[in-house]
This record gives sequence, structure tokens and C-alpha cells, in this order.
Amino acid sequence: WMHIRVGQFERAAEALTRCRRLYTRLQRAPLPYMGTDPATPLAIVALINGRHERAVILAEDARRSAEERHDNHNLAFAHYALTAARSAQGDYDVAYTHAEKACQLSHALGNDWFLPYALNEWGKVCRAVGNLDEARRHFRSSDELKEAFEDREGMAVALNHLAEIDFLRGDYANARQLYQQALALYQDLNDRGGLATSLEGLAQVAAAQGDDLNARQQFARALRIATQIEYWPLV
Repeated sequence: WMHIRVGQFERAAEALTRCRRLYTRLQRAPLPYMGTDPATPLAIVALINGRHERAVILAEDARRSAEERHDNHNLAFAHYALTAARSAQGDYDVAYTHAEKACQLSHALGNDWFLPYALNEWGKVCRAVGNLDEARRHFRSSDELKEAFEDREGMAVALNHLAEIDFLRGDYANARQLYQQALALYQDLNDRGGLATSLEGLAQVAAAQGDDLNARQQFARALRIATQIEYWPLV
């Protein structure tokens, strides 16, 4: 996860693959705790690399395995990954169902640290189909939960999503303010993927307001970072 945070996706995949091989060699199942099955984060890395079909295969494997073991922690995580993977394929009805299950399981488990991530994915599905009010509710709930944990990375993610909702509604001033707040958090955290996402959002706002020079500069910064870390969907 630390490799993912700093944009070292190949090294993340190597560590996760080694973990998966060790489980197989030892003939052991992952312990029933959130994120112990390496198939799910491997699915997330596949998504970052733009390999959507591969992400679905890995996340479905994690889902089936968790269901067989009655491991609701990893099951919630698998549904979360499937939400993102199915959304990337444009299958929003299926993605919505996975998002709902991820949130229901997280809530039932009392896992308020993970629940905001599932809420974000649910919000993204709603945004994709034009339901901006529902999307905002999910993103706002995510932000409030992460604020309670003082989780700056989680707050930054939610702020980026809330900024995009304001942008889509034409509230460019508020969108810019939220993107700038997220940008400051990402700079402090050295989360390069998040940093590139915030910069891309600020570029979109500048372009919409007719500030072409600023937009070009921000797009260039976002593109440079995203290319360096091989974040191909953002590229």
C-alpha cells in the first residue's frame, strides 16, 4: 500500500504477487481482516494501469473466496473493488449494486474507517449516471467520517469528488477552493496520484472560466506526474 501511495505501482504489484504466491505455497487462506487478500489490491493496481478486465477477474476471485470463507471484511473490500472495475467498464447498474453491498457490509461490521472509501465509489457511480444530489450525499458522508478520524488522505479524496460535483453544477469558485484544499493535503502527504488528480481538476476549472494559460500549465503539471507514475487512466 505504501508503494501505491507514492505511485510505485509496479513495485506494489510485485509485493502483492509475492504475497499471493506465499498463501498458495503455504496452503493458507487470508486471515479474516480487511485487506488481507492480495487479490483485491492487485485489482486496484490493475485499474490504475487501465486493465479493467483484469481488475474484474481479480476482484471476482477475491469476492468468491471471501464468500466461501464467510469473511465479510474481505468481502466488503472485494465489492468495493468490483464497484470501481465495473464502473470503469461502464456497467453502472452492476457497479451500483456492488457499491451498495460494500457499504452495507462495512456498516454492519462497524468499519467506519473503510466505509468512506465505499461511499466514494458509490458516489462516483451516481455521478456517472447524472444523479448529482445522491453523489454529493455519499461524498459528504465520506468526508465527515474521514474528518472524524483526522485521516487527511481520506479527506483529500472526498474533497476532490465534492469539487467535481460543484464543477459539474457550474459553481467554479467553490470547485476551485475544494480542489486547492485537496491539493494542499496531497502535497503534504506526497500522494502523487491524488496530486495529479487535483491539478487536473484545477485545470478543468481554469479552462471553464476561460483562463487558458493557467489551464494549460495545470494540465501539463498533472500530465507530467501521471505519466511519471504510469497512471494511465488519468493520462
